[in-house]
Amino acid sequence: MRSVRELAALADLPERLIVGLLSGTSADGADAALVRVRGHGAETEVDVVASLTAAFPAELTKRLRTAHAADAQEVCRLNVEVGGRLAAAAIDVIAAAGLDPGDAHLVGSHGQTVVHLPGAGALMSSGRRGAATLQIGSAAVIAERTGLPVISDFRQRDVAAGGEGAPLAAFADWLLLRRPESARVVLNLGGIANATVVTPDVADVRACDVGPANGPLDAAAEQFSGGTLLRDVDGRLAAAGEAVTPVVEHFARRLLQGLDTEHSLAREDVSADLVAQVLDAASSPMDAPSALATLTEIVAQVVAHGCVRLAQQAPVPIAEVIVSGGGVHNLTLMARLAAHLHPLPLRSSAEIGIDPDAREAVLFALLANETLLGGPGNLPAVTNADGPRVLGTITP
Repeated sequence: MRSVRELAALADLPERLIVGLLSGTSADGADAALVRVRGHGAETEVDVVASLTAAFPAELTKRLRTAHAADAQEVCRLNVEVGGRLAAAAIDVIAAAGLDPGDAHLVGSHGQTVVHLPGAGALMSSGRRGAATLQIGSAAVIAERTGLPVISDFRQRDVAAGGEGAPLAAFADWLLLRRPESARVVLNLGGIANATVVTPDVADVRACDVGPANGPLDAAAEQFSGGTLLRDVDGRLAAAGEAVTPVVEHFARRLLQGLDTEHSLAREDVSADLVAQVLDAASSPMDAPSALATLTEIVAQVVAHGCVRLAQQAPVPIAEVIVSGGGVHNLTLMARLAAHLHPLPLRSSAEIGIDPDAREAVLFALLANETLLGGPGNLPAVTNADGPRVLGTITP
């Protein structure tokens, strides 16, 4: 445990080794990245030292995917258990770099979102309805087991300021991926797809959730396999099936109508419920390949449309779409996205030196660095907050 004075001294170091942690909406593992950071704000320089994904046991994944409907006792248990898993991932990623935990300076942990309610929180002083959101993965457990100070709960201050607390990746995406004369769409395919238009000027950055991604695909794979398969590995099932065109057209149109007014989404809005509705809408029962092919095509159409809609807001040309997240490994989904985005190039973040499975962990290391240095980590134009805010809670 470090004193407040020792924490303040970290800000004066020429560089800091920070571990970024999270478990995404797919809830299938802890992503960890060890990042060397120099400076802050627009002067930030970053080197990714090591990264990894520590898979969760299948039973834990199943519990987390239904945690939004769990009772308080189960959420309490999961908070401690996920904290322990995140702490272990932090220790492992430091060891992967040939270092000891004491060689690192700080942990930035997003934890695991169990409930996200855009526009369903308290009435703000402005008269508009705020959001409510809950992330678990005890920061105290992470601090105890790693011996490092932890910055967590990044969404809460933005929510308190009238924002949705999401998407939080936008500012860190700008720090990491901006180019001087062109823009990029940076797309993350987790349980939900979110996209950031990274422009040369941070004032022009825009981001939002652009639809479902792995959430309904994972839910369908689990349902058709009786719980033995948690994902359509490499998109193989979808590749073996044929999408039902009328069902695709109906649900793509319906999802796009709703997304035109949404900034952020909850996993439960676009996973199991969507699967059930798609299956019910088919004129005849669908087998697993047909269901996965249909859902994959719905996802591809909706996400591609969302990326193009965001790109149209950029004041400079969009050069490419950079993709990260677990959906990168779904070859069928990537092929369908590329087809719908053409002629805009679609590239994995691996092609520009960023592990697709580590990008979000890197971003939370950068947000922790901003908090330590007293810089705001949100973009009000993205989250709808009343202004820039320093994000996170510090557990020394």
